[in-house]
Amino acid sequence: MKLSELNLLTEDEVNERLEQLRGPRVSQESLDDLIVDVTFFEYENAIACAIKLRNGFKVLGEFSAGAANHDPDIGRYFAFKSAKAKIWPFEGYLLRNNEYVKETSIGQP
Repeated sequence: MKLSELNLLTEDEVNERLEQLRGPRVSQESLDDLIVDVTFFEYENAIACAIKLRNGFKVLGEFSAGAANHDPDIGRYFAFKSAKAKIWPFEGYLLRNNEYVKETSIGQP
């Protein structure tokens, strides 16, 4: 399927629908609360971002551009977004696992 045929929701439409949901979920705010340190590494036109979470876990994001388009501020922005996006799946898994434990009473005496 071509990109033009996907018919995906817009960001505004997604946000409207998210506001209607009442169940527990991962949010930008909950992710931000987990971050305790951010470090950037630069090598030529490449920038990496290491995010350290409260529990010590680390995720890495990266960004690279050609020499003519290299802008360190833009690179750090996209490297950070890349790293932060990698936290979502872990937090989504943890949220669902916690729900499962509650539903099935696993670990309860």
